[in-house]
Parts: sequence; structure tokens; C-alpha cells
Amino acid sequence: MVLKIMKEITIKVDKKIIEIVNEMIKLKIAKNREQAYNMIIKAGIDKIIELIKRKEKEKIMNLLLTELTMDILSTPREEWLKR
Repeated sequence: MVLKIMKEITIKVDKKIIEIVNEMIKLKIAKNREQAYNMIIKAGIDKIIELIKRKEKEKIMNLLLTELTMDILSTPREEWLKR
């Protein structure tokens, strides 16, 4: 048995999302607003996780580029030519 730990939050959402939630309930896609909002969040979570991973890689690449640039700028030209 998996125990779900839920936490209540309050957020402001765009009017379009409210319309979608109401339509989901009307068409019996979701039983209530809570379920509808959770379905919307879960549907987009994989994209958000991918975006986070992409941003983390980008951050690492920027740090590496900065370090490399600093190394190049701090090394005398003659030493680089010997490499």
C-alpha cells in the first residue's frame, strides 16, 4: 500500500486554466477541482523535469566555460603555444 502525502496550497491561476478545470469536471474527466488540477500538474511534470535537467546541464556548461576562459586568460600566451 502506497501512502500519499498531500499538502494543501493556494495559488492564483490563469482564467483559461479555470475554464479547462470546469470543462474537465463537466465532461467527467475529473471528479472535482482538486483532481482536475492534479491531473493538469501530473500531465506536465515530465516536461518540467526535463526542463530542470536541461537548465542544470546548461549551468554546468556555463561554469566549465567560465573556468576554461579564466584559465586561458590567466595563462601566458607562450605557455599555451607550447601545449
